[in-house]
Formats: sequence, C-alpha cells, structure tokens
Amino acid sequence: MSQPQLALGIGFRQRCEASELMALIENTLARTQLSHAPIVRVASHHTKQGHPLLAAAAAHLNCECVTFASEHLAAQRGINSPSRTVIRQLATPSVAEAAALAALRALGFANPYLVVSKQRSANATIALAQV
Repeated sequence: MSQPQLALGIGFRQRCEASELMALIENTLARTQLSHAPIVRVASHHTKQGHPLLAAAAAHLNCECVTFASEHLAAQRGINSPSRTVIRQLATPSVAEAAALAALRALGFANPYLVVSKQRSANATIALAQV
C-alpha cells in the first residue's frame, strides 16, 4: 500500500503570526498521527498569494505553495465546515478545506477527501486533504 499524499489548506487573518500558524500545523499533524505523511502542497485563497506566511509554511513542510480564486474554491465538493463569514468576505464557503481539496484535484487526483476538517487557532484555519 502506498503512502497517502496530503495537501494542507490554510486560511488566516492578517494579524496571524508565523508562530501561531506553525503551532497549529504541527499540533494538528501530531494529534492526527500524520506528521510523517508527505504534504505535497500548501494551498490558500488567491488573495494570500506571495504572503510570507504561506511561503514559510511551504518551506517548513518542504512543498510547493498554490492559491486559488474564490470561484474555484466555491466549486469544491466535500466541504465539511462552511463559514458564513468567509462567504461574506470572499464569496466562497471555505478556504482551508476547499484549498486542500483543490490542491490535490489540480494535480489530477479525482477523489481527494478531507482527513482533517477545519482546525482553528485565534487567527488561522487549516485542513488536510488526502488521496
């Protein structure tokens, strides 16, 4: 059996510090026993393209970073935790969950699924999708 491939979806507020985001990522990976599975992509909303926090997360996980437009995120199937706030602000029901799923679909995987639904800290959200 081959090892699963994971994508990490990330959403965050502007006031989020790198230490907060990294702690959320590390604590979630440790809690779910996925710390050794390869994360192939970090993904987020296109408004975060080039943001230092995304670059730091991708560098920390040794993977590439991609972003997606609201329309692409809104079209993702398999979202577990839609947010009315995110719908109002970004016109998509999800950032972290949708970005994780979209990152794997963009690699040609037809049926990714969430292995970790949205996890939160004060200023960030993450989710993990797998194939």
